[in-house]
Amino acid sequence: MMLAAADIKLMPATKLIYVESTSVIAENESGRLELPCDTVMMAMGSTPTEDLANALEDICPVYVTGEAKRGAADVIAAVENAYQAVCAL
Repeated sequence: MMLAAADIKLMPATKLIYVESTSVIAENESGRLELPCDTVMMAMGSTPTEDLANALEDICPVYVTGEAKRGAADVIAAVENAYQAVCAL
């Protein structure tokens, strides 16, 4: 599996609580945990909004992609847009 080879861990049923400059605070059934990171990628909703991006841009680079950027689209267009954003990192 490509994710395992890249050492990417999926964390379903985990809620993002707070984004800091070098980590995120998340919560799941085991409680709160701090996850060190240099990049946070969130997939949220299908309504264009810049509110969250504006709130986060003081502490980290923000790339708004997919449906959050331009509204509802098909899944192939959303994946392509996310891929282009990741390649730009």
